[in-house]
Amino acid sequence: MQNGTVTMYCESLLRKLKNNREKIGESVLKKRYANAYKRLLDEICEEVRELLYQFLFSGLCFSHVTDTELRKFIADAQGIINQEHEQLQKMSSIVFKEYDIVKALVSIEPLKNRIFNEAYRNIFNVHCYKKDGKIGNDIINMIWSPEHQLWIAEDKCSASVMFPPSLDDCA
Repeated sequence: MQNGTVTMYCESLLRKLKNNREKIGESVLKKRYANAYKRLLDEICEEVRELLYQFLFSGLCFSHVTDTELRKFIADAQGIINQEHEQLQKMSSIVFKEYDIVKALVSIEPLKNRIFNEAYRNIFNVHCYKKDGKIGNDIINMIWSPEHQLWIAEDKCSASVMFPPSLDDCA
């Protein structure tokens, strides 16, 4: 499913959950409708998990990344996620008490930033290179423009504000 479709579907599941809790009550749902209630909660968890990973890793490019580098990134990202247990609990609380997936995702922006700045930066910097007096990056296929402080595509049709190059990492 596309991100917007997943978000809309998740929102519809959350509306159903809220409606059921308000009209029937959680204790009745847990007793009389236990199986259906559990299926609904499981489906919400699955959709939230998908949205979480889409949100955390959106905008990251992995072209020219080796399997070893990708495995290291995943391990580093998972380590960061494991450290941010409180943020994930807050997100879960927003989802299941406020029924707001967008607010829940916004609440974990600091986690997304940590993954980007800590785990992704390591891969990105390794893929900087020097050629003909210019600094490039083969993950985003762009050249650094010091005067603009941007990465610019060779055709000059796109630019990126990714990390500035680390000269120590440029091969």
